[in-house]
Amino acid sequence: DKLILHPSALNATQTTTIKLSYTVNGNQTDVTVLVVVANADFTMEISRAVGATNVPPVMLTLKPLGTGFNKSSWLMQQGSKKVTAITEGTPMGLLQLGFKPDQPIVITHHVEINTDSEVCKDDKKFELNSQVIEVHLNKGPFDNNTQP
Repeated sequence: DKLILHPSALNATQTTTIKLSYTVNGNQTDVTVLVVVANADFTMEISRAVGATNVPPVMLTLKPLGTGFNKSSWLMQQGSKKVTAITEGTPMGLLQLGFKPDQPIVITHHVEINTDSEVCKDDKKFELNSQVIEVHLNKGPFDNNTQP
């Protein structure tokens, strides 16, 4: 006598509440199930800031697509250079952070949501390179699933 639920058939991309009903021996039971999804997807926006130089610096803004995280952390890495002090939604100058414009930067977003029984986690990565910067410069936000 088992009741098996398959919430994966929902293809949930965010935390979702579902209501289920089942009947055993003619008695209906209603159940509310919370499907917790930790989604680390994010958007990026690349722009050129107004600067005092002939070539204004390239600015990058990172924002999470999900909400309700107990933990959200970022890592930008280029070779041995690592930056973790990232404020979501605030433009950052790539040169000012110490990154070289001709080398790829790997951006990782890690999120966690605590539940009663476990911690749901997710990590998403994106490689920001000169081709991506050229294609998306001053064209608004794009997400980490975007292909160059």
